[in-house]
Amino acid sequence: MLLAQVGSLDEQQLEIARERFELLAEQFDDQLMIESMNDLAEGLRYIVWFGPLSLLAELHEPFANDMRRFYWEEYAEEPDDPEAPVPEEQWGELLEAIEEYMAHQGYGGI
Repeated sequence: MLLAQVGSLDEQQLEIARERFELLAEQFDDQLMIESMNDLAEGLRYIVWFGPLSLLAELHEPFANDMRRFYWEEYAEEPDDPEAPVPEEQWGELLEAIEEYMAHQGYGGI
């Protein structure tokens, strides 16, 4: 899980998060859960991605696509598709790019 910044949620955000994750738990399926958690967490201040690095490297979802575009532009030779999956042998560099991406996008520290 990537955190936009360290801190605690206020009461309203905590209640929203609790309701969203209770709804999600009722619909549990590994892949569906990860995608749904990311959709449901949108708009919360602290959670910007929930899921394994492997999905961040390949899933076609707005945050993951934007992260990969940043990675290809800043860290590696850009393929024909700027949202192309990042091969496993480049995940180390992808991890390095995440903190810079988060700061670049105004998320603050992770």
